[in-house]
Formats: sequence, structure tokens, C-alpha cells
Amino acid sequence: TAEHLQWLLDYFHLDDKLDTHKLKKGADSWWGKFLFAWFLMKFTEPPRMLATIALTPLVARWLRLRQARRAGAALKTAASASGKQNGGRHK
Repeated sequence: TAEHLQWLLDYFHLDDKLDTHKLKKGADSWWGKFLFAWFLMKFTEPPRMLATIALTPLVARWLRLRQARRAGAALKTAASASGKQNGGRHK
């Protein structure tokens, strides 16, 4: 985690603005790891939200088609079982 923090500090040029020694020391604590995970979650939230918005209609359509296929297969199975009970004769 300390390496990730150092990379972020270098990337955003915050080395001279923050006390990096205290930050690096606290980065390996439980709170440091928790805050780093929280930051990454917030940082990746917009792309995750866009992916969810884009993929939800596709997944819903796929689930509906899958349900319709299963219902169709169930009807065929019920119809063939009904035909066997009638001795293969149709009414």
C-alpha cells in the first residue's frame, strides 16, 4: 500500500505539499488501507456506473430470452407428456 501511495503522490505532484513520511507510515495501518480502498472505490465509481447503465438492458434482454426459451421447452415437454397419456392420439 505504501508503494501505491508513493505512486499517487508522484503522479499528482503532491510530494512537496504533504508530509509524505507520516503518510507512508500510516499507509500500512488498517486505517491507511481502508482509506486507500475507499479512494479507489470512489475513483472508479464513474466508469462502473457507466458500465452498469450500458450493460443492464443487454442483461435484461438476455434473461428474458432465456426465460422464454425455458418456458417454450416446458410447454413442449408438457405437450409430449400429454400426448403419451392419450396413447398418442390427438383430440
